[in-house]
Amino acid sequence: MNQERSLEIYKKKNLSKEVEKYKIDDLIKILEKNIKKDDDDYYYILDDTNIYLHPEGAKEVVHTVVLKILNQRGIDRYKETTLSYNSSEELIIEESQLIKSNGKKTNPEVNQNEVIWTGLEVNDIIYVKYRLKSYLYGKFAREFYDSFVFTNDIPTEISRYTLILPKDKPIFYKTLNGVLEPAISEFEDYKYYQWELINSKVIKDEPFMPPFSDIGLSLHLSTMKDWSEIAEWYSDLVYSKISDNNDYVVQEVYSKIFNDKKNLNSSEKAKLIYDYIVENISYSSVSFRQSGIIPQKASKTINTRLGDCKDISTLFVSLANLCGLKANLVLVSTRENGLKGMNLPSFNFNHCIVKYFDENQNENYLELTDRDLPFKSLPIGLYQALSLTIPSKNENSQKSDLVNLTNSNKLVDKSKCLTSLNIDGNEMQISRSLVKYGNGVSNTRNTYKSMSSENITKKMQEEVSSRFSNPIKLKKVDILGIDKLVDSVVINQEFSVTNEVKKIGNLFAFSIPFQEQIFNSTAINIPVRNYDFEYWNYENIDEYENEIVVNLPNERSFVDIPSNETFNFNNINYSISYTKVSKNKLVIKRNAQINRNNIKATDYNNFKTFVSKILEVEGAYLTFK
Repeated sequence: MNQERSLEIYKKKNLSKEVEKYKIDDLIKILEKNIKKDDDDYYYILDDTNIYLHPEGAKEVVHTVVLKILNQRGIDRYKETTLSYNSSEELIIEESQLIKSNGKKTNPEVNQNEVIWTGLEVNDIIYVKYRLKSYLYGKFAREFYDSFVFTNDIPTEISRYTLILPKDKPIFYKTLNGVLEPAISEFEDYKYYQWELINSKVIKDEPFMPPFSDIGLSLHLSTMKDWSEIAEWYSDLVYSKISDNNDYVVQEVYSKIFNDKKNLNSSEKAKLIYDYIVENISYSSVSFRQSGIIPQKASKTINTRLGDCKDISTLFVSLANLCGLKANLVLVSTRENGLKGMNLPSFNFNHCIVKYFDENQNENYLELTDRDLPFKSLPIGLYQALSLTIPSKNENSQKSDLVNLTNSNKLVDKSKCLTSLNIDGNEMQISRSLVKYGNGVSNTRNTYKSMSSENITKKMQEEVSSRFSNPIKLKKVDILGIDKLVDSVVINQEFSVTNEVKKIGNLFAFSIPFQEQIFNSTAINIPVRNYDFEYWNYENIDEYENEIVVNLPNERSFVDIPSNETFNFNNINYSISYTKVSKNKLVIKRNAQINRNNIKATDYNNFKTFVSKILEVEGAYLTFK
């Protein structure tokens, strides 16, 4: 039975009519009076999703949205609406109306998946109902997975999710962050499940909070019982694209990379392949799902010198196989998608990287889409991200599971800064050498590598000026390591700052000019937290190492040197020390080791205290006479 025929059966059996039985006008009359204005820009009267499954793989999704606009921000948000769909789906907008506050109804302008609500005003109601027909083929077409978040930052009167599927088709489901039981019914040969939440709780925004999929009431569904089903299925698809010894194009590249190179260990092999890819293959930043889930052949990536994340990863594994390096593709849901967004087996991955085993059989992960990123460095979005390793053909018997990426063997993200500070009247003469390791290298390379010397100086003048309230004069700047794929970049600066030294009575005072703030007030600017603080989103450095040597004129001497301090919280370690070498020379050392794990809401007060102490210490003035 073909899929088009399968969808027709649904219509004949009136499943849509049975499930979608409410009348929008009646719904608005009953519920509109409950709308709360508060600080909200708009409000959902109804957020409804209906899923229809058929044994042959056909699927229909019907979305119905009714919302009321409450202010100008709501108008700006919804004056133009884009309905998302992909290449394997057909979009049908069945109904769309703009309901004015006086009850008059008008039709919006519709152009394919774009809906323009002409004349949208405060207190208007938007109503749209659209259908997505999915036509998938192959082994995976008969499987289903989905998730639905019932609670977020938008007030919603009715949140409803309905699944209709054949009676004999198994379905696994669970809710997170709350309990919501489905109403289960049968209709002819079908069974349907309906989850409904009335007047859902609104989640108020907090800085650096987890995504709604992690903290809101959410539903997860899947017809697959474990992750091995997905791993084995994708392995079958992808390893047909992995080249063998008979692929001339890949074999030729392999020969060039490893020509006359013998007795290499696993890490050396991986580094050679990594260098070739980031130097020769351009990353096509098409979204993972839009470009299709099957990678292109490794030889095509070489010939076109272009590929998305899974294409480039496939090329790496192809070359790894030829040189005897054990490597696998790894599917990833990057950290901004949360830690709970894939609670049951699904294919909601948005990225692909590789894993290789070094000479000590340790796992190492490589990001291949950023040509400015050092070898074994990982972008911040991969911190503890959800991942699924795709087994090779001879590993298919091994059980696969969804795990958090471990970053223990990655290149440490470090900032090391050495500063010489000479006081001359009311001026500071500063000479500084900043070394960045790890993911911080990428941004520096990307910013400066193609700039002329003149533009580098101009850009650096702006960057240094932003750290001081008084005028600065940049005398010299030099950046090393931006044109080579090494593990660090070095920024050397010489500059002066006027009016930074203040006279207070018989004393002079100045604040310590640290290159970077390890903490700032944005981390603690709300009195109470209800949700975890996502530290990975706040901090992109693992270690800070700072040394500042302060030299006063010979006739001057320091007064009241601050005391050394050490603070610890949640495996975050901070220390600052002051060593008086002579009456007019002081060495300041500041170090911090960062743990980027979430900080629990219950620990927020302790975190505030920890940060406040450090801000107080770093805000202190040095005095001299």
